[in-house]
Amino acid sequence: MKKRVKLLTALMLIGIMVLATACGKEDPVLDDAAVARDESEINSSEVYLDDGAIALAGEAETSTEFTDAAASAFAQVNAIRVAAGLNELAWNSDLETAARVRATEATGYFSHTRPDGSAWYTVDSRVMYGENLAKGFYNGDSVVTAWVNSPTHYANLVKPGFKTMAIVIVAADNGTWYWAQEFGY
Repeated sequence: MKKRVKLLTALMLIGIMVLATACGKEDPVLDDAAVARDESEINSSEVYLDDGAIALAGEAETSTEFTDAAASAFAQVNAIRVAAGLNELAWNSDLETAARVRATEATGYFSHTRPDGSAWYTVDSRVMYGENLAKGFYNGDSVVTAWVNSPTHYANLVKPGFKTMAIVIVAADNGTWYWAQEFGY
């Protein structure tokens, strides 16, 4: 009986992997390391603003499933911060727009470097001071757990100076979810 259960379990797992492959979804992945700009750059006179990308992000469609998952992750990050004795982060609509750009870019180029070779924060340097990326996570619990378990991503989650945040999810053509979490002061 035990051999039969193990065999059935193994067959179910193989079936799930085959189904996931057939759907084109990728295994969950975090970017190599989270990034953050130095606090000394807050009042920099040098501003980068990608108006074209921001305009396109404003036209992008979103789904209730994505906004619910992002809201769940947002609430979990704030709970982690409060448990660590830190302030909760406020949602920032400018960061949301920048996160939509970065999540969209990540579907084709999963990196803290933008597809044109510029730095991640050049979408809107006035508000972007930290970034976490992820792909292949399909709910807030799983992505936040992955970020918490990564030292560089966790450092962004609990950076005391951060005051604002936004999280956006975009699905690639193959159905894989790409997450961009942006932080600001």
